[in-house]
Amino acid sequence: MAIKCLFVIGNHRLFSDGTRDSTRDSGLQEESTLYKDIVQIDYIDSYGNLSYKTVFSISWAVRYCSSAKNVMKTDTDMYVNTYLLPFLTKKAPTKLIDRNSKWYVSFKGYKENKFPPMCSGTGYIISMDLVLTILQTSKYIPFLHLEDVYIARCLKKMRVTPTYLLGFNNMKPGFNPCSYKNDIITSHDVKPKELDIYWNQIKSFSVSVIPENVYKPRPLLRVH
Repeated sequence: MAIKCLFVIGNHRLFSDGTRDSTRDSGLQEESTLYKDIVQIDYIDSYGNLSYKTVFSISWAVRYCSSAKNVMKTDTDMYVNTYLLPFLTKKAPTKLIDRNSKWYVSFKGYKENKFPPMCSGTGYIISMDLVLTILQTSKYIPFLHLEDVYIARCLKKMRVTPTYLLGFNNMKPGFNPCSYKNDIITSHDVKPKELDIYWNQIKSFSVSVIPENVYKPRPLLRVH
């Protein structure tokens, strides 16, 4: 299975004198020219705009990657096990799967008592047919800056419940090269230098897990 990795990047705020960060711009241009892996959108790249960024990303995928079977959204500080992803997606359903704090949501912005079942925005996979339906449904869902909750609200409207899988982590499990090769699908808050170390160490380990056992649903946690 072929996997294409792309980085979706928004605009950055201007300096007080109205100028832009030329170093950042030249770095992005160099990366784009060398690897052709940059998708830039016309939004300020901020946490508050993540819902816009996510909807744009899947919209871009529908337009330019229409032959793809699945789309994975993940954060920049994530370890993603590309060795196991082919096994996982092969086993997964192909139709309709899946105040000071930046996470603060007021009752004015969200009037329900609890969030709907959701997958952490740190990393989730959705089938392409579901992407199309999310885009259509999102037109009728009020904006919410928490993108994973926003996508979950779209799914709730569609009467789709996400499937929770073992191996997806919104925290950072202790690093063990064998485990990260065979058990961990995603790991959060991994620094760029750590990613280099991780990948260099896991290369020497073979995939020992049985492919059919990679897709491991886990019970839904219910918070009362």
